[in-house]
Amino acid sequence: MDIKEFNNAIETLKNNLGKGLSACDIRIVGTGQSIAGFNTDTKLTAVLEQVTGYISQMLKDAGLPELQDYYLMDFDDDSLTIVLIMDKYQWSVLINKKEINLGFLLNVAIPDAHKALMKVLK
Repeated sequence: MDIKEFNNAIETLKNNLGKGLSACDIRIVGTGQSIAGFNTDTKLTAVLEQVTGYISQMLKDAGLPELQDYYLMDFDDDSLTIVLIMDKYQWSVLINKKEINLGFLLNVAIPDAHKALMKVLK
Protein backbone atom coordinates (compact mmCIF):
# COMPACT_ATOMS: atom_id res chain seq x y z
CA MET A 1 0.00 0.00 0.00
CA ASP A 2 1.52 3.30 -1.14
CA ILE A 3 0.18 6.16 1.02
CA LYS A 4 1.52 8.68 -1.50
CA GLU A 5 -0.87 7.28 -4.12
CA PHE A 6 -3.82 7.60 -1.72
CA ASN A 7 -2.79 11.21 -1.07
CA ASN A 8 -2.69 11.81 -4.84
CA ALA A 9 -6.30 10.62 -5.05
CA ILE A 10 -7.20 13.10 -2.30
CA GLU A 11 -5.43 15.87 -4.24
CA THR A 12 -7.62 15.07 -7.24
CA LEU A 13 -10.68 15.59 -5.07
CA LYS A 14 -9.29 18.77 -3.52
CA ASN A 15 -8.53 20.20 -6.96
CA ASN A 16 -12.07 19.49 -8.15
CA LEU A 17 -13.91 20.73 -5.06
CA GLY A 18 -11.73 23.57 -3.79
CA LYS A 19 -13.41 25.30 -0.83
CA GLY A 20 -16.33 22.88 -1.14
CA LEU A 21 -14.27 20.09 0.43
CA SER A 22 -14.45 20.35 4.22
CA ALA A 23 -12.80 17.03 5.09
CA CYS A 24 -12.18 13.54 3.82
CA ASP A 25 -10.78 10.28 5.08
CA ILE A 26 -9.84 7.01 3.39
CA ARG A 27 -10.04 4.11 5.81
CA ILE A 28 -9.81 0.33 5.92
CA VAL A 29 -13.20 -1.34 6.36
CA GLY A 30 -13.60 -3.27 9.58
CA THR A 31 -10.76 -1.57 11.41
CA GLY A 32 -11.72 2.05 10.80
CA GLN A 33 -8.00 2.72 10.44
CA SER A 34 -7.39 5.94 8.53
CA ILE A 35 -4.73 5.63 5.85
CA ALA A 36 -5.01 9.09 4.29
CA GLY A 37 -7.10 12.19 4.80
CA PHE A 38 -7.65 15.92 4.70
CA ASN A 39 -8.94 17.78 7.79
CA THR A 40 -9.94 14.36 9.07
CA ASP A 41 -12.79 14.26 11.59
CA THR A 42 -12.16 11.06 13.57
CA LYS A 43 -15.61 11.12 15.17
CA LEU A 44 -17.36 11.34 11.80
CA THR A 45 -15.07 8.67 10.38
CA ALA A 46 -15.94 6.25 13.20
CA VAL A 47 -19.67 6.94 12.91
CA LEU A 48 -19.70 6.50 9.12
CA GLU A 49 -17.81 3.21 9.44
CA GLN A 50 -20.68 1.93 11.62
CA VAL A 51 -23.43 3.49 9.50
CA THR A 52 -22.11 1.83 6.36
CA GLY A 53 -22.05 -1.51 8.13
CA TYR A 54 -25.63 -1.06 9.42
CA ILE A 55 -26.97 0.00 6.02
CA SER A 56 -25.24 -2.90 4.29
CA GLN A 57 -26.56 -5.44 6.79
CA MET A 58 -30.10 -4.03 6.72
CA LEU A 59 -30.20 -4.18 2.93
CA LYS A 60 -28.90 -7.76 2.97
CA ASP A 61 -31.39 -8.83 5.66
CA ALA A 62 -34.26 -7.32 3.65
CA GLY A 63 -33.18 -9.11 0.48
CA LEU A 64 -32.48 -5.79 -1.25
CA PRO A 65 -29.59 -4.96 -3.59
CA GLU A 66 -26.25 -4.11 -2.00
CA LEU A 67 -24.69 -0.67 -1.88
CA GLN A 68 -22.58 -0.14 -4.95
CA ASP A 69 -20.13 2.75 -5.42
CA TYR A 70 -21.34 5.30 -2.87
CA TYR A 71 -24.14 6.69 -0.74
CA LEU A 72 -24.91 10.28 0.22
CA MET A 73 -26.22 11.81 3.45
CA ASP A 74 -27.54 15.37 3.58
CA PHE A 75 -27.12 17.12 6.95
CA ASP A 76 -29.04 20.11 8.36
CA ASP A 77 -25.93 22.28 8.69
CA ASP A 78 -25.40 22.94 4.96
CA SER A 79 -23.08 19.97 4.64
CA LEU A 80 -23.37 16.55 3.13
CA THR A 81 -21.22 13.50 3.15
CA ILE A 82 -20.57 10.97 0.46
CA VAL A 83 -19.13 7.60 1.36
CA LEU A 84 -17.35 5.91 -1.54
CA ILE A 85 -17.23 2.13 -1.15
CA MET A 86 -14.36 0.23 -2.75
CA ASP A 87 -13.63 -3.34 -1.74
CA LYS A 88 -11.94 -3.15 1.67
CA TYR A 89 -11.75 0.66 1.70
CA GLN A 90 -14.21 3.47 2.32
CA TRP A 91 -13.64 7.11 1.49
CA SER A 92 -15.77 9.58 3.46
CA VAL A 93 -16.05 13.03 1.92
CA LEU A 94 -17.58 15.95 3.85
CA ILE A 95 -18.85 18.74 1.58
CA ASN A 96 -19.89 22.33 2.24
CA LYS A 97 -23.07 22.62 0.14
CA LYS A 98 -22.76 26.40 -0.07
CA GLU A 99 -19.48 26.04 -1.98
CA ILE A 100 -20.29 23.33 -4.53
CA ASN A 101 -22.85 22.55 -7.20
CA LEU A 102 -24.45 19.14 -6.59
CA GLY A 103 -24.46 18.31 -10.31
CA PHE A 104 -20.72 18.95 -10.54
CA LEU A 105 -20.14 16.94 -7.38
CA LEU A 106 -22.04 13.88 -8.59
CA ASN A 107 -21.08 14.01 -12.27
CA VAL A 108 -17.45 15.17 -12.15
CA ALA A 109 -15.81 15.29 -8.72
CA ILE A 110 -16.99 11.96 -7.31
CA PRO A 111 -16.42 9.94 -10.51
CA ASP A 112 -12.91 11.48 -10.81
CA ALA A 113 -12.17 10.66 -7.16
CA HIS A 114 -13.49 7.11 -7.57
CA LYS A 115 -11.37 6.62 -10.68
CA ALA A 116 -8.26 7.97 -8.91
CA LEU A 117 -8.75 5.61 -5.96
CA MET A 118 -9.47 2.61 -8.19
CA LYS A 119 -6.15 3.34 -9.93
CA VAL A 120 -4.41 3.11 -6.56
CA LEU A 121 -6.13 -0.18 -5.72
CA LYS A 122 -5.15 -1.95 -8.95
